[in-house]
This record gives sequence, structure tokens and C-alpha cells, in this order.
Amino acid sequence: MDGEKKRKWFDPFIGIIIVISIVAVVVTVINFTEVRNSIDMYCDSKTAEQHDVYSHHYVILTDGNENELWKDIYNYANEYANVNDAYVEKAGDNLIEEYSKAELMDMAILADVDGIIVEGDDSGELSMLIDRARDNDIPVVTVMTDSPESMRNSYVGISGYDIGLEFGERVVNLADEGGKEIHEIMILLSKGENSQNTMYLSLMERLSRDCNFDVDVRIIDSTTSFSADEAIRDVLINMNNVPDVMVCLSDGITKSAYQSLIEYNKVKGTYLLGVALSDEVFSAVRKGLVKCAISVDKKQMGINCVDALLEYENTGYVSEYIMVDTTLVNIENVGGLIYDKNKGSD
Repeated sequence: MDGEKKRKWFDPFIGIIIVISIVAVVVTVINFTEVRNSIDMYCDSKTAEQHDVYSHHYVILTDGNENELWKDIYNYANEYANVNDAYVEKAGDNLIEEYSKAELMDMAILADVDGIIVEGDDSGELSMLIDRARDNDIPVVTVMTDSPESMRNSYVGISGYDIGLEFGERVVNLADEGGKEIHEIMILLSKGENSQNTMYLSLMERLSRDCNFDVDVRIIDSTTSFSADEAIRDVLINMNNVPDVMVCLSDGITKSAYQSLIEYNKVKGTYLLGVALSDEVFSAVRKGLVKCAISVDKKQMGINCVDALLEYENTGYVSEYIMVDTTLVNIENVGGLIYDKNKGSD
């Protein structure tokens, strides 16, 4: 009798344990399947026909795949790759869920692609992933921003030092033109952007040769366009007078700056210099809202990324640094540059 009571007492708990065990197994299988499917989708995001046609499968991944800059770089890179027996996949395009750059990098390594093009940064996580890719015989090219502590094969980007000197030269030329006296200069740069630090240092190096300038440096939180807008608005609100010149060291900050100057009706009070990577900034230069801007040759950037991977695969060697040309955009030449961009030429 006691034995029967004990069996009845324990039977429900045994049933619950069995059910929990089954659920745990099912969940584990589902999770594994989802991860496996993501990797399979990553590998098969191009059609079977393309796998047959092209010998090299490269992947490009960034923090801003939907950004106009990266769309252009990707398109130019893939066009060039296609005529060189290769294709470039934009990571994450065919995945249902949204993944971080690190997760996409991990998938690319697991998919055993032939090469990776990645927007670098100074995080330890990305450096470790780049090193792991190299350990798996996958060459890696960083673009626009470097990961200097990693074992990346090559860095394709711009010379922040030269751009900073160019900005400094423009400021001095404005002062020499005599149309308006230049005394106060404000430099706006993004928080945590090492490439902009180099621009800033060389800009200050050039300005230091002329001792008539008062320089105010502001670090802008440009994590999102909204945060950059708010930060620059706060700067303008808390100023009695706008500076004679504002120098913006990124495309995003340039957009936020001229929009804020328009909002507070202070466009005519300051010369705005910036970086032009988007149509909005090119348009602002054409309208005279931005005095001049530095533009990057995005076509050359895309081509150089693929070229670096092809060169490494073919020879086992590649230049550690590959610099891309820049252009000073002003109201005199912006029309021609927009025309060239729209027709897809240099």
C-alpha cells in the first residue's frame, strides 16, 4: 500500500521532468538549426549559377550597410570583382534577422569565404575576429577605418594627415581672401574616431603656423544622426556668436552642422568646411551652404579592396596601406562631380 502511494506521489514529477527534458532537447535542436540555416543562407546567398561562374567569393561587412557610402563602395567593388572572376557579397543582405558586424564576421569565417572586406575599428573583439580569419587562411582587408592592432592583410583608406593639412590650408586661404576676417575657428569631430584624430592633429599643425586664430574643439556624439543633431544644436544654443569657420571632420557631422545653422538662421555668419560622402552634402555645397568639402573616391576605394584580395591570393603579398584619392569640392566644380557620380564614372 505504501509503495503504491509513493509511486502515485512520484509519477507526476517524473512526467514533468520528462516533459522538461523533451522541451530542452527540442529548443536546442531549433537553435542549432537556426544558426546552421543562417550560415547556410550566408554561404548560398548568391545563386548556384554564380557559384559556378566565379572562382572567388568575397564578403563586405560594415556598421552601416544601408548607408549611401557603403552601397556605392559595395557596388563598385562587386562590378570590378565580376570582371576578375570573383563576386562580392554584402553580408547580412539575405538574412531574416539583423546581426551585428562581429556576428556577421563570425559567420563569414564559418562559411570559409575567400576573403573579407570589413570596416575596421579599434575594438578588441574585431581584432580577435580578424586574427581568427587569418588563422583560417582567410585574407582580410580593412576599409575606411583601420584595425591597427589586428593581423589584417591591408588597409584601404584615406590619409587623415593629408586631409587635415588640406582643411588647414583652406582655412588660411579664407583668411587671406580678405572678404571676412577670420579669428574664431571651431573644429567638430566624432567621439572615438581615431581616423579623425589624425585629421585634427594635422589640421592643428597647419593652423599653428598662423597664430591669429582662436581654436575651439568640440567632441560630438555621432552614434546616430539624431545624437549628432542634438549635440550641435546644443553647441549653437550655448554660444553668443557663431565661429567664423566651422570645420567638420565627417560627412555626418557636416550634414548636422549645416542643417543646424539653417535652423538657427546662422548660415551667413560662418564658413562651413566639411566632408562630402553623401548627396546631401554635395547638394549643400552647390547651394553655398557648405563653403568646401573633402570628397573620397568611392569607386577607387571599392576597386582597391578587391584588388588587394586578388593580389594576395595570386602572389601571397599585398601592400599594408593603400591610400585612396580625395577631391576638394566647392561651388565651382561640384556640378561636374555630381554629373560624373550619376553617370558612374570617376
